[in-house]
Amino acid sequence: MSTKQKRENVAGQRLRLSKTRLDDLVEEALVDAYGESEQVTGFYTMMENDLRLPFETEILGMTVNVEGIDITEDDQLVAVCRKDKTKQRISLSELRLPSPLPKGAEWIVAYRCWRTGKISMSTRVRKRVPARSDQRGTGLRRDVQEAIDHRSCLVGWHRRDVSWSG
Repeated sequence: MSTKQKRENVAGQRLRLSKTRLDDLVEEALVDAYGESEQVTGFYTMMENDLRLPFETEILGMTVNVEGIDITEDDQLVAVCRKDKTKQRISLSELRLPSPLPKGAEWIVAYRCWRTGKISMSTRVRKRVPARSDQRGTGLRRDVQEAIDHRSCLVGWHRRDVSWSG
């Protein structure tokens, strides 16, 4: 069996998304999310909104119904699967996607890529750039200072008009 066939047997049907589309999905899920817990919650929310549930898939040769998505205590997303009266939670990283794909399956693919690090770090980790002192000694980066100066002109006051002494 070829490597490609092995991969498809493990992951089920593959949803092909461009890197740009994946980056866009990840960015949408991670808006205002800081820390891994909030980021996982962002993906969970997108799946809750967009993933059509329930859907059928195969696990170890058995047909099961995926009834929901859940977050584990260690911040992993899992599919809540049912076979007759038995429920089992399966990692979304291991869940085989069915054919045809359910609406919203692109969120599962985006989550997998984000979780495994296949998405650029600039999307995964948001770095805050501190405002540093510039050569003018204002204590602010030049772009921050220019924004303040521009805002000052718009509201009609200037720094020289403000006295900080009491």
